[in-house]
Amino acid sequence: MTYLQKDLKHTVAAAYLVFRAIDEIEDHEEIGNDVKYTILTRVSKLFKQAFNKEEYLQILEPVKDKMPEVTLCLGEWIQTCPKGFQPLVMNVTSFPKQGDPV
Repeated sequence: MTYLQKDLKHTVAAAYLVFRAIDEIEDHEEIGNDVKYTILTRVSKLFKQAFNKEEYLQILEPVKDKMPEVTLCLGEWIQTCPKGFQPLVMNVTSFPKQGDPV
């Protein structure tokens, strides 16, 4: 990343933080798989439209106190992505993908 142009470096860093925020939910050891699935499915649906930070925080409410800062700041990481890349980052972060089990 050190050798990337400033704009590209910034975009890659923001996308990484979006992925990391979601990964923290998926890998959390104190949250049951059924709760994770519900949260991640709702966030995935949220990613199909313009991101709504308030709705995201409502989705996280049941586990908010267990989430690290990187996850709580997901809206900021998305806003940090250049406008043209926001839909792309949200699309590749959401699930299920075509062919994935539902």
